[in-house]
Amino acid sequence: MRALSTPNTTGGLNLSRAVPTMVALTMMAVSSGARADFFDAYARASLNYLFSDNPTLRREELVRDSTSYFEGQVTGYAEWANDTQSVDGSFRILRNWYTQRENADLENTNYYLNGSAIQSFELSTFGISGAASSVGVLSDEIGTGSGQPGGGNGNTFRVDDTVTRFNIAPFYLIQLSPKDQIDVRIAYTTTDYELDNTGRAPNKIINGTLSYSRTLNQRLTLGLTLNGSNFRATLQPPLFPGIETRNSNKSVGLSADLAYNWNEMTSLIARFGRTNTTANSQFISDDPDTPEVELEVTETDIKNTLYSIEFNRETPRNTWVIGLSRSIVPNSEGSETTRNTFDFDFRRAMTQRVTGIVRILAYDQEALSSLGQLNATNKYKYLQGTAAIGWSIRRHIDLNASYTYRWNERNNLANTSGNAKSNTIGIGIGYKWE
Repeated sequence: MRALSTPNTTGGLNLSRAVPTMVALTMMAVSSGARADFFDAYARASLNYLFSDNPTLRREELVRDSTSYFEGQVTGYAEWANDTQSVDGSFRILRNWYTQRENADLENTNYYLNGSAIQSFELSTFGISGAASSVGVLSDEIGTGSGQPGGGNGNTFRVDDTVTRFNIAPFYLIQLSPKDQIDVRIAYTTTDYELDNTGRAPNKIINGTLSYSRTLNQRLTLGLTLNGSNFRATLQPPLFPGIETRNSNKSVGLSADLAYNWNEMTSLIARFGRTNTTANSQFISDDPDTPEVELEVTETDIKNTLYSIEFNRETPRNTWVIGLSRSIVPNSEGSETTRNTFDFDFRRAMTQRVTGIVRILAYDQEALSSLGQLNATNKYKYLQGTAAIGWSIRRHIDLNASYTYRWNERNNLANTSGNAKSNTIGIGIGYKWE
């Protein structure tokens, strides 16, 4: 259910979602014919019981005892639209409870909000989207608290915390002709942590893209995109009191875009590009008797090849989504990283009431610059595989069962590595109002 999925608000130069949006907005801009007002809304509540042999995904020598816990979730979605306007919004609240009270420190309540609005004119479209989240960061996990599986590297200093993110992204699309369009986008993202001096760094990111695309025929659309980003983070290392680190990265890049539809059921969306980054770090003392900037280091001409490839196929019983990408994303330690990601999602309608799902997510990331190599965690790998089955026993009631395997590995400054794995099984029930 894409409307309720966690949005990509991590910032950086992430090319994985711009091309699908370009194609969708092209179809919207060139469509014609008035329609009556449309409204749709629904909500869903679910409760799952899970058992895990390593709930916090810690290394073997630090693993907590196997434990069971409950996970409750409430989601909601609403959409209104007519022939020229649309507004939608969604929310998600996630809460867990551990049956063994010695694990109560692992409990969190996470909140997610998403929304968007679009206004279409005769030859142009204006829109804006926004997202906000408040997510607990566990000291036992190597993650950014982004709400995404795996989370990323960071959180070396083991302190529980809460991370809050806000994202706003306006866009303007101009239809030059039935086959040509220009798309201008800006995205602003802020990330803040509730506690100070933990080794985690608040950051701000501004992304901008200028795209031109041309539809060559009913199957093929090609385009070019100029993109840029400005990343800033402030870090107060707990091991160096009185010293503040300010990191900033500026990136520019150019990419080629492609969207190809074999038929109504099969499509391929791809983007390939090069980016150039300049990284700067300032080490500032708060001692009035010393110069403000004690040390400044700049690294230029950091080149990267970024890409995203997404294959979609949908038949009456099966749905496939396969993705492969390389992008620039921030971590919780105040720097940016390059991430190689593989996504696989397969769904099969076994009967009218029973659906099987297989999901795989794998990625590895490392520091974008040599300055980022100074982070406590400079390399990170993550793998997650899930097999699940859902059974709709009534129109509004469904049951589910799942198994999830997780594995991670990290490298730190001492050039040592550690890895962890976990197995989780779960059963649950859900109810949907519509």
